[in-house]
Amino acid sequence: MPLLTDKINITEGHILIWQLEESADELKESLPEWLDFSEYDAISHPQKKREWLAGRRLFIDLCREAGIPFQGIWKRPEGKPFLLGSAAHISLSHSEHLVAVALHFHSPVGIDLEQPRPKLMKIAPKFLDEREAGCAGGNLDLLCRYWCAKEAVFKLVGGKISFKEHIRIAQADAPAGWQAEVASSVFSGKAVVEFHRLSDYYLAVALRQPED
Repeated sequence: MPLLTDKINITEGHILIWQLEESADELKESLPEWLDFSEYDAISHPQKKREWLAGRRLFIDLCREAGIPFQGIWKRPEGKPFLLGSAAHISLSHSEHLVAVALHFHSPVGIDLEQPRPKLMKIAPKFLDEREAGCAGGNLDLLCRYWCAKEAVFKLVGGKISFKEHIRIAQADAPAGWQAEVASSVFSGKAVVEFHRLSDYYLAVALRQPED
């Protein structure tokens, strides 16, 4: 998998982004035989199988870069991933052609890759509250960033929360990143979301904002 861009720097963490070109067979051959493939074997969709393999391959590379032995990945029932044998936090996002992984040593992290696409116009009422919808208007680029930000925060939290009801973008023009607030029974707190532009994709990176 060719590295799409140099490592995006985040404080006390790492992010890698790769362009996915290999077949599932090629990716599987690059993974260690001891890896648990039970989740992979349960996937039926060919592209999803390929994405699973690519994510594991990239996490191995990311752990090597971060100086952490890769011992595998486990998931909570709701799907949030964790590294076996390490307290570092991780997140994963993929599209048809890109795979991105993040690792942070101290803060829960969430990442999301997204392209501005017309479908976001149709589903906007499902993930934006009235104030956010007014701010975004019909701007597809802004809608994409709202979706991307909320998806990244959702992955940071790792629980069953509603984009519209529980995640609020409190400030979408802050120079240090968008400010998000989460209020739910699963998690209550604030997060900062930074954006990076990768060709026609947005990459959103969400980190928990320390309490004052």
